[in-house]
Order: sequence, then C-alpha cells, then structure tokens
Amino acid sequence: MKISELTSYQKNTAYFNDLTGAEFDDLKKSIVTHGIIQPIVISRDNVIISGHQRFRACIELGIQDIPVHVIDVEDVNDHELKLIESNIRARQLSASEMAKAIKRLYEIKGIKEGNPKGFNAIHGKEYIAPNCFTVKQLGRELNMSETTVKRIRTLSDLIPELSKMMDNKDISQQVAYQFAQLDAESQQAIYQQISQAQEKVKLTEQEAKKIKENFKSQKETITNLNKQIEDLRGKIPSEDVLQEIQDLSAELEAERNKPVKIVEREVIKAPEDYESTKHEAEILREKNKQLLEENQSQQSNIEQMNKDLESSKSKDFDILEYEKKAMGALIDAHKSLKQAFMVFKEKKNRFKFGYNYFEYTDEIKSDIAKIREDFFIRNNYREMEQIG
Repeated sequence: MKISELTSYQKNTAYFNDLTGAEFDDLKKSIVTHGIIQPIVISRDNVIISGHQRFRACIELGIQDIPVHVIDVEDVNDHELKLIESNIRARQLSASEMAKAIKRLYEIKGIKEGNPKGFNAIHGKEYIAPNCFTVKQLGRELNMSETTVKRIRTLSDLIPELSKMMDNKDISQQVAYQFAQLDAESQQAIYQQISQAQEKVKLTEQEAKKIKENFKSQKETITNLNKQIEDLRGKIPSEDVLQEIQDLSAELEAERNKPVKIVEREVIKAPEDYESTKHEAEILREKNKQLLEENQSQQSNIEQMNKDLESSKSKDFDILEYEKKAMGALIDAHKSLKQAFMVFKEKKNRFKFGYNYFEYTDEIKSDIAKIREDFFIRNNYREMEQIG
C-alpha cells in the first residue's frame, strides 16, 4: 500500500512515546537491511493500529510502498483496545507507558476498582457480577499475574514528576508503587523533598513504605482535628468552647505545616586509616600474586616430574621432598592471602551500614572483590587450611 494513504491514530501518542535517538536509528537500519518484517496493522479506513514507529521510519527513509494487514474494528473503543494490546505485546514499554495502558484497559473493559464480587443474601455465597470483566481475566490476556496487573495499574496514579523519576530509574518501581498509593498533594511534597535534597540517595522499598505510612498518619491526624473542630462549632458557644476551638485550630495549622521527612539516614564515612590499610593490602596482593605464580610453576614441575617418574620408573628423583617444598610455598601463599582477606573483612564490617551497604564507595567494593577473587582462586585452599 502507498504510505501516503495511511493515517496515524490520533490517540497513539497519548499512551506511547515515539522512539528517539539510537533506538529509532536502529529501527531504520533494520528496515534498510531487512525491510518491513511484520506488516503494519490498519483498520479498513486505513488508520494505523499497530506499527506507528515503522510508519515514521519509512517516511524518513523515503519508502513509498509498505506491507499492511487489514483487520475489522468495531468502534473507537475497539480500535483503542487493539492499539494498546498490540503495543504491550510488541514494544518494550517504559513503566509509565505500561501503567497508562493498563489503566485505559481497565476503563475500556469496564473493570471495577477493587473486587467485582457481590454477596448473595439468599444463598449466603459470593458471586461475580454478570458481564463484569475481571483483573484476573485481563492478566490472562496479557500473560501477567493478577497481582502484577494491579500493581502496574496503581503506578498510573503517580504525579507526572514522580512518574518521570521512575522511568529515569531515579526511584525503583517498588518505591514508586508505595508513593502511588498517596494523594497528589502528598506525592508533590515527596517530590519536592527528593528533588531538593543535596545528596541523592536511592530509597529502598521499606523506606518508601515508612514514608507512605507517615503521610497517611499525618492526613488522619488532620482529618480528626477537623472533625473535632466541626463538632465543637455545633455546640453552644462559650468561653471554654471557643478556647478549645482556637487551640485545636492552632494544632491543625501546625500539623498541616509540619513536613514529613523523607530520609533520615546516617552516612558513615570511611575510617581515617582506610588509605594506609588499602596500601598495605595492595602490597600483600602483589606478594600473593608472585607467590601464586611461583606455585603454579612449581606445580607444573611436579606434574612433569611425576610423568617422568611414571614413564622411566626411576627412583632417582626425591619427589616427596620436592612436593613438600611446593606445598609449603602454597600454604605460605594461602596464609598471606588469608591475612589480606581478614584485613578487608574487618574493614567491611566497619563500612557496613545495615541496608545501607550500597553506600560503599566503588573503590572499596572493587578492593574487596579483588581480595575475594585472590582468596578463592584455588580449589584446594580448604585442604591447605587444615594443613596450615
């Protein structure tokens, strides 16, 4: 079909972002090399259902004729449904795109928020309302669990600022899920504190859960204070009542203005002797490396001597003595490595902050990884440790 006869679906960009940069360049290169592998899916009035990015790429490449597959579309909702379902299956969507898509599927399919079950008073049994599409059915269509569908749907309640942070991986989806359960005002307060923080700290899910609970607790306190004030205003005004209203109003104002702290995390700096200890470990590591090289050479010699002994059946070689010397060198290397490892193990304990373990500097983690690699490089260390 002539590309000029096709029309983009106007709501496509409401749910899905256009490919840009390297991703879009890769798509164009693929089309140049392999052509359009999957035909663009269109309705009978030539409106695109699936293939908007391939359509854009072909326009930029100057391709005039493209393969299409025509399907029947009942109405606007059906067109939108097919658009969303095809994109979910075919594209690598961002978290926010997936959330918007799932939310729209809820609306199109008439999925009720919460549990679409009722209660049959006569038979005393739960029943699912007739003609009611469920989250479980949607999950089955999308090859997702019911829990996953619900969590993704909740992410669509994020304010745009937090949604962007989630897509940029400044906050994880688990953290975003906790924040999405709060109202927009609370989410805005969270975003302001995170974006204005001097030190960017990745929140854990447990921290986000605690923040959510703190905000909900504050909202509950404000609601209770408002109720108390309204109850007092319904009473006959007296000096005591007016004073109590004034006190509660002041408490309410203070509660509204009280910020909920996002992160209270103690940041522990590396010990003062870290650099000197690191230098000592580097010397030990070099020594260990030399010893290991010598040991490898000695082991090769032993293997060769054993082969010679086996072939010649000669007893001129004092193999036992030589093996003892080689094993002695290996044991020395093992002890030296163990010393270096224990130094860094002690440092590790001093640097570890519970779940803040990820606040190691990259340098510290790299050093520990090197020591671990050296320490476990030999399969027979366990045997040597018993000998040593």
